[in-house]
Amino acid sequence: MSHKDIARHLHEKYQISSWLSQMVTVTYEQKKGLRNKHARPDGYSISRVVSVPINIPINILYDFWNNDGKRGKW
Repeated sequence: MSHKDIARHLHEKYQISSWLSQMVTVTYEQKKGLRNKHARPDGYSISRVVSVPINIPINILYDFWNNDGKRGKW
């Protein structure tokens, strides 16, 4: 079955969302060696999310965030 067929089958037979059907299908394909990690139909996609804790009271943080001049200096 193609990726599209597997996802459709999961969605229709098990009544799971389209998004979850896609995720299950991709995971299945990776485990079976049919798809490399980060592979997409048009190549590869990798992203990274970074978060940094800020030790500042929320009202001051909001003031800097809401003020273009202050935010630029920050």
